[in-house]
Amino acid sequence: MPFLRHFARIMRPFRREITTALLWMGVATVAGLASPIANKLVFDLINVWAMPEVGAISPTITWLLAWMPPQRPLMWLSAAILVGMLFADVLANAATFYQNRASSKMDLRLREEIPTMTLAHLLRLSIGWHVREHTGKQIGQVKRGVGAFIEVTEGLAFQLLPSFATGFAALIVLFFLDPMVGGICTLAGIGIAGWTLYDARILEPLRKKEEEQEQRSDTVVQEAIANVATVQAFGRETFERNRVRQALANIRESSWEQWARNLSGESQRTTVINIVGVAVIALGVWKLGERAITLGSLVMLLQMNSRFLGSVGRVSWSVIRLSRER
Repeated sequence: MPFLRHFARIMRPFRREITTALLWMGVATVAGLASPIANKLVFDLINVWAMPEVGAISPTITWLLAWMPPQRPLMWLSAAILVGMLFADVLANAATFYQNRASSKMDLRLREEIPTMTLAHLLRLSIGWHVREHTGKQIGQVKRGVGAFIEVTEGLAFQLLPSFATGFAALIVLFFLDPMVGGICTLAGIGIAGWTLYDARILEPLRKKEEEQEQRSDTVVQEAIANVATVQAFGRETFERNRVRQALANIRESSWEQWARNLSGESQRTTVINIVGVAVIALGVWKLGERAITLGSLVMLLQMNSRFLGSVGRVSWSVIRLSRER
């Protein structure tokens, strides 16, 4: 896609910050799995200790208990699990901090470099091009384009990529816990992704229509201000004010068309996510009753399912938002 190639070319000077942020994102994603794993072990321990008749008995807990001191092995194993979970949470928080730090440094550089790069490009163009394109009248559009580019990079760095990494890691864990649940979530994710891309494609002409009307509104205002002496001489203040009001009303209608479509699609995707979540809960409880999984596996299954579906929802929202900025 031309847009992606152009985007990659502009972002090439920021390779170092991007690489650093991606590395810390990976560490944070992996370390973030420690808390659900620790919860699984704790509930499996409770399963063995207090409710052996519920679900299957975890062979992992049985193996770990064999390595504990003979005096109070359950207490020692619980302490070890909690210490491990605390260490992993500290690591995940530190990794998230350094990831956001690298992304923020990149964002600040972008806010300095992109306007400078844009101005340098405009200054290299010929006088004939500037006269033909009326560059002075399009400064507002150029500024909006620069702002939109920065919004896209911020959305990628702080929302889309972290959510995608979290969801992908959760999906791998779901397949490991139960391939059937992993398959259900994969189909749901693919369906929601396709649905989101379809909505983005529908919104594209509406976005272009709004941009054209914003440009027309800017032109109306500029013409009124540039010809203020003529407007006052012929008493056309009310006429010019009505022209501006009509242009702004057209922008409002176009914006509402986009938001109505966006809100409708978001509501429908949320409904699908909720249905999938309920189906996974029902399937997990049934498997627990059949002693096909442990109590801890059920708890982790629900946590990972919630994490995956939440990530899908955030990614779909980010895609719609970024398509609007693009």
